[in-house]
Amino acid sequence: MADETSVLMPPLGESVVEGVINKWLKKVGETVKEDELLVEVTTDKVNTEIPSVAAGTLTKILAQEGDTVKVGAPMCIISANGASAVAPPTSPVVEKPAPVEAKAEKFPPAEEDTGLYPVDPSNVITLPPPKKKPAPDSAENGAVNSLIKEKSSPLVRRIIAENGLDISVLEKIPGSGLDGRVTKDDVLAFIASGAKVQAAAPAAAAQAPTASAPVSGPIVNPGVSVPTDTDAVITPLAGIRKIIAERLTYSEHVAPHVTTFAEVDVTDLVALRARYKDWAKEEEGVSLTFLPFVIKAITAGLKVYPALNSSLMDGQVYTHKRIHMAVAVSLDQTGLILPVIKDADQLGIIELAKAVQDLAARARTNQLKADEARGSTFTISNPGAFGGWISTPIINQPNAAILNTGTIKKMPWVMPDDSIVARSIMFLSLSYDHRLVDGETSVKFLQFVKKNLEQIDKFLLR
Repeated sequence: MADETSVLMPPLGESVVEGVINKWLKKVGETVKEDELLVEVTTDKVNTEIPSVAAGTLTKILAQEGDTVKVGAPMCIISANGASAVAPPTSPVVEKPAPVEAKAEKFPPAEEDTGLYPVDPSNVITLPPPKKKPAPDSAENGAVNSLIKEKSSPLVRRIIAENGLDISVLEKIPGSGLDGRVTKDDVLAFIASGAKVQAAAPAAAAQAPTASAPVSGPIVNPGVSVPTDTDAVITPLAGIRKIIAERLTYSEHVAPHVTTFAEVDVTDLVALRARYKDWAKEEEGVSLTFLPFVIKAITAGLKVYPALNSSLMDGQVYTHKRIHMAVAVSLDQTGLILPVIKDADQLGIIELAKAVQDLAARARTNQLKADEARGSTFTISNPGAFGGWISTPIINQPNAAILNTGTIKKMPWVMPDDSIVARSIMFLSLSYDHRLVDGETSVKFLQFVKKNLEQIDKFLLR
């Protein structure tokens, strides 16, 4: 009806295809103003509050708290005159968004998920995809091609290919989507059942990685019994914790992770920060941590070793010309969020410090905008702020690498003249995707970052 507006799940980050309804901020029957906060949504990239796209009365909630909703699917209906809404679809979680009137959309229509954030063709160097042998033309292949069109989406087919399975496995997967279409959750649940995968494609399964693909249902460990501890508090894996579990499991599964380390003598950096810490607080109103210095050294290294600033999708390597730095922000024990500093290489130390402080503060209060959690080309995590010494981080897809900073400790250090003195030492951990980056390149990049941090005065004066 012309006086009814559907509020759709907006795109909320790179490779994000769905969100979880965390909390409704309005109830059915309440009046809503345009741009007034309506619902709190959680993804693995951002925890944010979605505003209403129109003024009127909230007449129907289509997705309850805890429900997972596809990008572009309706969450609720706003009526201009408060009239009852048209009966909603049986489920808002659909493979394709329901059609709505053009004026009801405030966000652009969601495209089919590719696993990568939208790429600006003018901002990438694209390598040609590898040539593929054409499949022999046969009646069997014709049936499979017809099945592909009828029962699956490009996302489903990509997941099947990444797990080393033949596309014909679709015949064995019951579809829960519209008209029996196989959804992402259907194929992931099927892959999680190892016996069924082997029955469908024994040769492919034997060559596939042993790590499990992410699943939306409960993760079952064969042969592991659950402790019968009556004092245990049992809660479902849900919300941001469930999304993080799926995304990190997926990253470990598709990307061959390798981690390299470096010990960094940051004694001069500690002294430099001490000199300017109070000035930065009093004159610039910002807390000057070590993180902006590390980000600055990383962005310089990415310009020399651009393979670390790349992404892999569908056989093509995207080497990004711009540097957008994702910074892991802890949400206490509930999870973490990865806001992005756009064009981080163009900012100075104080500007980076302000950007980190601002994004972290708004991430913890659910005030990030959707665009501020998408488009990263590299990621930095800082467990050292909590005392972490050495760790092996998991890559934030679709980045090629992630760097962890450890806590700074006073340690005995052998100087060039063989004297042993107390110095401030920090470990850096770089996890990289071996499909895109080789050991030599990763080590040279990390040594470049190390040198810049150890000679911080020369580096910043260049």
